[in-house]
Amino acid sequence: MQPQNKKRSAVKTVLRVTLWAAVALTLLFAAAVVVMHFIDWRQYANTIAEVVKEQTGRRLEIGGPVKVGIFPARVLIDDVTFANAPGGSSDVMVKVKRVGARFKLADLIRGKLALSIDLSEPDVLLETVASGEKNWSLSIELPAKLGFAQLNVTGGQVVFREYPSGNAWRLAVAKLMIRERLTGGYAGRLEANLNDILVKLDGDVRPAEDTAGKKKTLSIDGQADISGAKLKFEGLALKDTEGPIVKGNIRADIKDLQGLGKLFQASLPALPPIMFAADVAASGQLINVDDLKFSMGKSSLTGKFETDMGAKRPKIKGTISAKLIDIAELKGSGKKVVVKTEVSGADGRLIPTQSLAIPPLDMADINLTISIEKLLAARNLTIQNLQTNVVLAGGRLSLKPLKMHIAGADFNFKGDAEGLGRKNAKISASLKASGIDLGELLKTVSGKEDLKGGRTVVVADLQASGRSPAKLASTLKGHVRVSVGPGQVYNRNLDDLLGDVFAGVINTIDPF
Repeated sequence: MQPQNKKRSAVKTVLRVTLWAAVALTLLFAAAVVVMHFIDWRQYANTIAEVVKEQTGRRLEIGGPVKVGIFPARVLIDDVTFANAPGGSSDVMVKVKRVGARFKLADLIRGKLALSIDLSEPDVLLETVASGEKNWSLSIELPAKLGFAQLNVTGGQVVFREYPSGNAWRLAVAKLMIRERLTGGYAGRLEANLNDILVKLDGDVRPAEDTAGKKKTLSIDGQADISGAKLKFEGLALKDTEGPIVKGNIRADIKDLQGLGKLFQASLPALPPIMFAADVAASGQLINVDDLKFSMGKSSLTGKFETDMGAKRPKIKGTISAKLIDIAELKGSGKKVVVKTEVSGADGRLIPTQSLAIPPLDMADINLTISIEKLLAARNLTIQNLQTNVVLAGGRLSLKPLKMHIAGADFNFKGDAEGLGRKNAKISASLKASGIDLGELLKTVSGKEDLKGGRTVVVADLQASGRSPAKLASTLKGHVRVSVGPGQVYNRNLDDLLGDVFAGVINTIDPF
């Protein structure tokens, strides 16, 4: 036989084998489809429900049909409900209209199963029941070779009910997608409404290398848009021998604080746009905030904090520095505060006898150093070079000291309060201020030039104890000395009322 004929014969043989193999595979596929069509898959669903019952102690019910497909390999289950923990506000914790699970047949051959889960209109209730148990605390052991490649949620809601107040948070999900990245890690996106507030989340978690410690870690890149407030975090996360470590940069830009307040069911004032940025590092119980930057309108500050949550009382230490703080701007616009001309307690007394609503101050230890170059207070009063050290330790609050410059004078204030929020609070304060231009101070506060001069010196040292204003006033002791130097009063109403007689008396007493 010639070589050319041998070549043609070999080609025909390959074609016949390929054709018969294709026919065989087609017949096998058709047979599998027919077999699966007649298999009662609900019996396997019932087996799964029994396993879930054994591991969780709760009932899993499948009310709809169970469908299985090969191309692509998938399982579809309709009307799935999972029971709530005993004592919950509802008998059902999870209810899903349709559950779909997709997987690759090649993964089964390799002995590893990566599922892609599709949930249609899930309704999830998260709460703490009367026994104190969290209904989402479940002890389910998943196979080690079972993984998740993708999660898709369409429609549905998640309701979180606080205990014992009963306040509810409702997250209405329009779309949720979490997928495995080809290079490792996961990417996700959420579009939802939280208490009728638009929420959009985008996140990306992928393997990275911590160049400083040469440790394998995860790179985190996430951002959120909540009612116009934009939040962003970029950083790293790794698991150390002492626990997880997270470090990165966080930034928040809030244009409408009132809109964001609806999320927390709170009424917040209308404030200028707010910007917050900081480098954050969390390791175990330690949290460090560095390069803190905060601005709101004209006001801005910088600082850093160290927090130890593992101590008997949380310890917070930090510094705050600001070039300009505008108190009126920080208060925001809103309802006007009505200032009553008569101050009295609920019992009609001038000094209220009701206890001051001050919580105990022994819940944390704080050491905060504050420095403000210019502080715009109420009534156009300007405070310059304010410096203080606020120390809260063991329930004792101290200012060591508070220094500031007002109306050409230096004020030095020291304060100490012990037992605030308790029955027998003790308060002591001392003030030294010299060279106060009283006329300039009154002009700044009232806007009128009624006094010129009046150099003033104030020295005070006071102590008091008690919890109510009346008790503090009754136990007040110490001394106050105010010395006012020469000055002139300019007030036409005063001249018209008393005329030259009053002026003559004043001139006689003080020729200046």
